Amino acid sequence: MVQTKHNLLQGLEKITNDLTALKKLVMLEFKPAPNGRQIAVWNDLERTIKKLSSKWDSISALEEIRSQREKK
Repeated sequence: MVQTKHNLLQGLEKITNDLTALKKLVMLEFKPAPNGRQIAVWNDLERTIKKLSSKWDSISALEEIRSQREKK
């Protein structure tokens, strides 16, 4: 699959935004808490990752990173 530079930059921008959103979720939600709250937070994070992944309509983030490394 041939992609233009513009498409690759758009993909990287989306990945960056998704990772920023995940980082915020982890920072806001993951706090030591009693009664197994940590498990619930990680489950929430997993659901969020699945939601974001389903919106990604291009190659996987892993493939995107690999392709960028190969260009160097």
